[in-house]
Amino acid sequence: MDDSKQQSSYAIQDLLNNIDIVSVIKNYINLSKKGQNYWGLCPFHGDKNPSLSVNSNKKVFKCFVCGESGNAIKFVQKFKKINFYQAIKEIVEITNYKTSVIDKFLNSKINSNEIKMYDMNNQACFIYHRTLFNSSNADKLKYLLSRNLTQDLINEYKIGYAPNSSDKKYLFSILTNEDNIMGEDRDASLVWSPIQLVNNGLANLNDNNEYSDFFWNRIIIPIFDEHNNVIGFSGRALNNDEKIKYINTKTTEIFKKENVLFNFNNFDKSIYEEIFVVEGYMDVFAFRKMGIKNVVASMGTSFTSNQINLIKKYKNINSIIICFDNDEAGFKATIELAQKLYNHNIKVFVVAPYDKSYKDIDELLKSNDKNTVLEVINNQISFISYLCIKMLSDKSLTNKEIVLRTKKILDNVISYSYDELTLDNDLLLLSKFSSISVDALNQYIKKELNKNKKEVDSNIKNSNKYFSFPIEYNIPRLNIKTKPLKEILNEEKSFEVKEKDLFKIVAINTYIAELFIKNIYHSYFQSDIKLKQIFTELIYFAKILIDNSIDVNPENLLSIIKLKEDEFDKPLNELVDFIKSIIAYYNKYPINNKSIIYQGVSLILDLVMKIQQEIQKIVIRENCENVYDEYRNISNQYDKKIKELLSIKNNLQKG
Repeated sequence: MDDSKQQSSYAIQDLLNNIDIVSVIKNYINLSKKGQNYWGLCPFHGDKNPSLSVNSNKKVFKCFVCGESGNAIKFVQKFKKINFYQAIKEIVEITNYKTSVIDKFLNSKINSNEIKMYDMNNQACFIYHRTLFNSSNADKLKYLLSRNLTQDLINEYKIGYAPNSSDKKYLFSILTNEDNIMGEDRDASLVWSPIQLVNNGLANLNDNNEYSDFFWNRIIIPIFDEHNNVIGFSGRALNNDEKIKYINTKTTEIFKKENVLFNFNNFDKSIYEEIFVVEGYMDVFAFRKMGIKNVVASMGTSFTSNQINLIKKYKNINSIIICFDNDEAGFKATIELAQKLYNHNIKVFVVAPYDKSYKDIDELLKSNDKNTVLEVINNQISFISYLCIKMLSDKSLTNKEIVLRTKKILDNVISYSYDELTLDNDLLLLSKFSSISVDALNQYIKKELNKNKKEVDSNIKNSNKYFSFPIEYNIPRLNIKTKPLKEILNEEKSFEVKEKDLFKIVAINTYIAELFIKNIYHSYFQSDIKLKQIFTELIYFAKILIDNSIDVNPENLLSIIKLKEDEFDKPLNELVDFIKSIIAYYNKYPINNKSIIYQGVSLILDLVMKIQQEIQKIVIRENCENVYDEYRNISNQYDKKIKELLSIKNNLQKG
């Protein structure tokens, strides 16, 4: 995520955290308090008894009849039928919540080109959807209903139809008001130039400078971003013999399919711990028809890191259930996605293989009742169990083929899904399929893990210096005959938080690690003994890497810990978990190296200045000449450190 997008995300979250959702929604509907929640008539369906609940603490609304839910922005956006940024602007005006961050954010967005593109897409979405219900297109509506969609789902997803007009300019003519087709008095805000349509992927321009619709004679499925903005469309062919079944909007300023998950906007992510991942739109609709909301599909490509990070923004979501097509291509895609998810520290489950005569859940639902399909979906197994079933079920396999496939499964265990909690059950199943003993499988795993460890050891040991830095847990504090520094501090939690933030950077950046060791190596601010111990250990291993001209990063830290852990008289599990949490954090918030270094320098400067202040307090408290002399010498050292750090910070600010 680049800096501007991260700042936008912070601005939105800051607004949601600081406004009262009840006060916002009361501007549009009447609410009455009952118990801990507020209740009102839901404006999103024909509600006669108050079924919309608003929770002030959780800052969410939910209708217990139609299922609509979300935060204050989504409510205003849906109620007023305006785009995401216009909804934020309205909330700011209602609540008078104004900060420089939110003002800058709104000023950059409200009149931006992307807002115009959202508005254009909203118009196109409305036109396509309305066209589907024209009497002349009754056969197209009938086709959708035959595909297991319901009228409610068609309306909810705003599915439409791009007609096969003779000049292929149906949408183009309406949106540009060509030949005043929509009247001379057409509202100017609803009229767009031909080039705007081309840039937004709604029209084509050929070599003869002739315009035409991008979509024609296709069912149109609008694609929304996580903020409920229409960012593009997917057109499905009506004829199954068509070579290209789906075509998507081309890449535009607002639509990049590698950044989007279909249906991610359509459910409250904060209430689920797991998400189903399917291949296509029709599978999403099949899940929704069975009452399952927490389901997403990629945009016709293999999953990208951006799509995974989109999910990881929601910390409560800790596992993914893969339900790809029930064929060989789906099998390969499942392996690819599972491996990517494991690399992002996300738990993986897979819907067990089912009747091969059905390609996917959509087909299964056409021929079976809802409960039968739900049984299939609820039969979720581990990734290794899935591999066993898919790779070893064939009774015609030779012994050699079984051994080779078993090795491939074990390689997945070692590289991706090694989990001591599930390993025993996975190996029991693998032993059953392969007829290889559990002991033999375990031996292979241990052998490969040792081989991997030796390779890591070799890479580190081949560096140009020898590990000579001694292990020291009790690193000496300032050489002053008085109370320890931490006992003098006034339990200022802000500095403990700053120190924790700093150590996230120390673990990923060699320069900041070196700067920390040079300036603050002897002092820690944590009152939490366990956390202080983790930081002390982290600096020890970081210094080993630095002394051996090896970059300080989480991967190298984990490698050196594994190499040196036998030298310690206790496990280093807490340190390893802390480093893994840093990996997870920066997967979610990708690193901008310049801003990371600036933040690290700023934090070191703050902590160094605080240490100098505390040393001065010691002098005042002790009120003796020896302490004063010691302070004067140390203070001079800290003055020099502070000047150097300020100079570094100023240079970074200048770029």
